[in-house]
Amino acid sequence: MDGEGKNGRPFQNWSGKTIRQLAVEVAHEEAYDTFYFGLSSFIHADVNMANRFLRLRPDGPSWTQRADQHDVGGVLHDASSFLTCFLKLFGSQFGVWDNAAIDACWDI
Repeated sequence: MDGEGKNGRPFQNWSGKTIRQLAVEVAHEEAYDTFYFGLSSFIHADVNMANRFLRLRPDGPSWTQRADQHDVGGVLHDASSFLTCFLKLFGSQFGVWDNAAIDACWDI
């Protein structure tokens, strides 16, 4: 299915919808707004990525693999939110799981 992406450019994917539209459909718009912005910095280098991984040293700038803010809990929270959103959408699109089964998988 074809859709329209940023700046009116066409894109094609399995659903014909933007990631934002998919997030809204499964009531995860806030998670999309919060996490997609930060996670996309790793794919599309931007100022946020530079702020976290670029170090200014006396001999010049250098990139590091360690972010200036290390938050394992935040990463796990972001991952669980994304996976929940994805699984609920996948389950509803293909009739494989219901929302209760997906929510129950986190009750370990």
